[in-house]
Amino acid sequence: MFLSTLLQLFGLQRIAVVPVSGTDRIHGVLIAGWFRDKAMPNVDSTLFAKLTGLADQATNALEKAELVDRVQMQATTDALTGVANRRLFTE
Repeated sequence: MFLSTLLQLFGLQRIAVVPVSGTDRIHGVLIAGWFRDKAMPNVDSTLFAKLTGLADQATNALEKAELVDRVQMQATTDALTGVANRRLFTE
C-alpha cells in the first residue's frame, strides 16, 4: 500500500529500497525512484551494490553523529545523577 502510493504520488515507474542498518538496529531505508518519462538504468546487482554502498555511508554518518552526541553528554553531565556538571555551566 505504501509503495504503490509512493509510486503514484511522485509519478514513479519503479523504486528500489535498501535498508540503512547498523550493528544493532535499522536506522531507516534508502529509496531510489525512477520517473515514468525518464530512462531507467539496469536494475541488477551493480545498482544494488551502489545503493548498498550509499546506505553503508549513511549508517556510518548516523552512528558517528550518535557517538559524538553521547560523548558530548558524558562530558557535560554527571554520570551518577545526570545533572549538568561544572563544565556545562562554564560554557
